[in-house]
Amino acid sequence: MFRLFLGHFQFRLTEDIETFSTLEKNHGRIEARKCYLIKDIDWLDNREKWAGLRCVFAVKRTVETKYKTT
Repeated sequence: MFRLFLGHFQFRLTEDIETFSTLEKNHGRIEARKCYLIKDIDWLDNREKWAGLRCVFAVKRTVETKYKTT
């Protein structure tokens, strides 16, 4: 499901995807989050099996410390 979702992002126009970002600096690390939201889910197979489903989203999180970035 996640790969299908990410693949869908590659073929969508950017105006169809809402994005939200946060950046936190705490405890010697920097944590960035970016949320991608799609409200038009007509492309999603078997969506009728998810009662009340109105959107899908993914969150990408990056944590940077003095030693590494994950």
